[in-house]
Amino acid sequence: MQSPLPPKIRNFLWLLVALLATGCSTTKFLKDDQEFLVKNRIEIVSPVKIKKKRNLQNELATLYKQKPNENFFFFIPKEWFYYRLQDTVGKSRFSRGWKRWQMRQFGEEPSIFDPERAEGTERAMQFYLQNKGYFKAKVESFTEYQDRRKNQKVVVTYRVEPRQRYLISDVSFSSSDTTIDRLLQEIKPNTVLEPGSPVDVSLYDQEVKRVTDYLRNQGYAYFIRNFVSGLEGDSSNNQVDLSLEVLPPPNDSVHRVYRIGNVYIYPQYNPSEPTENRIDSIGPGIYFISTDGEYGVKPKTLINALYFKKGDLYRQIDFDRTNRALGNLGIFRFVTIKDERDPNNQELLNYRIFLTPNKRFEIGTDIEVNTSNSPFVGRRLLGVAGNLSFRHRNLFKGAELFVGNAETGLDLNLSNLRNLSQLVTTLDIRLQTNLYYPKFVDYIHLWRGLSRIGFLRDGFYEEVKEKASTRIGLSYNYIEQFDFTKNQEGRDTTLQLYVINSFNASFGYDFRLSNRNRFLINHVGIDYLSPNTTTHFDTLILNKNEFLRRSFDKQLFTSLLFRDFNFSYNSLPNRFGESFSLIT
Repeated sequence: MQSPLPPKIRNFLWLLVALLATGCSTTKFLKDDQEFLVKNRIEIVSPVKIKKKRNLQNELATLYKQKPNENFFFFIPKEWFYYRLQDTVGKSRFSRGWKRWQMRQFGEEPSIFDPERAEGTERAMQFYLQNKGYFKAKVESFTEYQDRRKNQKVVVTYRVEPRQRYLISDVSFSSSDTTIDRLLQEIKPNTVLEPGSPVDVSLYDQEVKRVTDYLRNQGYAYFIRNFVSGLEGDSSNNQVDLSLEVLPPPNDSVHRVYRIGNVYIYPQYNPSEPTENRIDSIGPGIYFISTDGEYGVKPKTLINALYFKKGDLYRQIDFDRTNRALGNLGIFRFVTIKDERDPNNQELLNYRIFLTPNKRFEIGTDIEVNTSNSPFVGRRLLGVAGNLSFRHRNLFKGAELFVGNAETGLDLNLSNLRNLSQLVTTLDIRLQTNLYYPKFVDYIHLWRGLSRIGFLRDGFYEEVKEKASTRIGLSYNYIEQFDFTKNQEGRDTTLQLYVINSFNASFGYDFRLSNRNRFLINHVGIDYLSPNTTTHFDTLILNKNEFLRRSFDKQLFTSLLFRDFNFSYNSLPNRFGESFSLIT
């Protein structure tokens, strides 16, 4: 009797059965004292309700020191590939390379149960729980066999008893440095170590960062988190009174406050060449250092990117904003800011800003091939497009970025290869330019007005002024469509259907709130569409469709206040490595 299944499917099913059979027999590779770890489980036991119990269970699951093997294609154990691919004796170089590739793609070292790793997991879980405020937590592991007859597959259960969680009753701040102590008392009301919160190490880390950031923005340029002591506390009835102390620096009784001294800027710094020795005073406390007085960029552009000046109190936030602003200019490959104590005044910090120029010009090309359908030809067409892009950084020596693109595309009717005059069905030419100015120009003071009436959140307008760049865009598009038919004499002929000329001008902003958030806003927009149709196209299409005919009229669209808005957001990966993007 002949099998109703095709030979290929029948062979695949036989292979599937064979793999299943061999997959179940991986235990034959085990030694007498070895067992496979096939599953980990967590059992949380608590007489009181635990908030976000599922989250806690998932967090503990990340601490496994040993995990079971995964399966390939749902049912084939990866350790099966590992064992089967071990034998390379006498194999050719190609065979050995082929096996190594299979091992990387499908194989996995067998997870042989290790009691020491299970104990390590117990300790890691207990330590984690204690850092979360469960000071008396207890974790024990138990093993059982999945198949009691063979005793070769182990399931490990971790029994977790968090017990009572310790909560914060009160927190105090202190320092032997009286100025620091006064500042600590000022910021105490905003502490993240609030009464009722758990005694959590992550909260302590947040508080240390908060204190450190605050002090570094109050002139303490060399204050680091190591000067903040570890938490100390007295507990009773699961309530803890915490104390946090700021320690004095080594060999001194107080922390020093610094102000900004001179700023030395190297606008064309090359680390492989000797340091330039010509010094030009540009402003109060600002000096440009070069070889011949050529800076490559307008001094005002760099000065506008500085968020500190001579005599200012040192603030870490100003340092970071300056570093970011200089980098965002786009004309420097590297930005390095170094501080040094003034030799004549130990309370002043001088800055040396080394700016390594980026390439001024950038040219790129791109070729695209695709297929499309044409309602006029009635068959698939081959599309060919070429793109030439050009970027000029620092166009007017003010860090302006000019971006130009020229693209030409053709739709080709391959059925007319013998008649080259009828090969091209569509011609598309696009020219686009954008000029980015590295400064926010508030259009008719619109954004300032929105901020004053409370339409924007606090600080958003200042953030826009700092991070947004102004963009002016111009574009032109030319489209020409052809049709192929026969004339009265029966000869092939090419007829033009229509030509469309379109022009666009826009004014707006490119605003990157962060590396993951981006706003594109156009306030002013002018679009002009100028189609020209032929009698042939009018007779063939437009006279039969009034709505389509109107769309081929000349059109002008203008916007003087708000044209369009685009927003993109990319999330951070979660603990599973998953992320998402939002584009509007």
